[in-house]
Amino acid sequence: MVPREASALINHRIHPEDSVAGVLRYSAAVVNDARVRITDLSSIPPAPVSSHTSEGFRAIQSALGRVMPEVLVAPALMVGNTDTWHYARLCDDVYRFSPTRMNGSTISRFHGANERIAIDNYLEVIGFYRAVIQLADAPHGSA
Repeated sequence: MVPREASALINHRIHPEDSVAGVLRYSAAVVNDARVRITDLSSIPPAPVSSHTSEGFRAIQSALGRVMPEVLVAPALMVGNTDTWHYARLCDDVYRFSPTRMNGSTISRFHGANERIAIDNYLEVIGFYRAVIQLADAPHGSA
């Protein structure tokens, strides 16, 4: 027996140059069936792109240089936006970065069962955030 009704809940990650309305239009075009109703149950607009030339970005670069000097810092796109929208109303730039070391055997621990990082890496994370706070508190990031 074929069900008379079906539903799907889809969680999209929206590119900063797109919009909720754009994703809804695209979804309708892909489905291309007038019998299917597409409804926005809950949405958050995509996060704005943060500056890679700001004092905040420079503080992240400097702090990481102090704690993990072998690591290069480069801007990248992160489409996860769960908490970002709370902060985007308070400041110009929101950086979603955590200096955790991961490899093939430890990546499954991230948001997984028994989530954890190595003690040495945890100490690096603490050192990084301490440096960021010191740099952000110093006049023009000169700490």
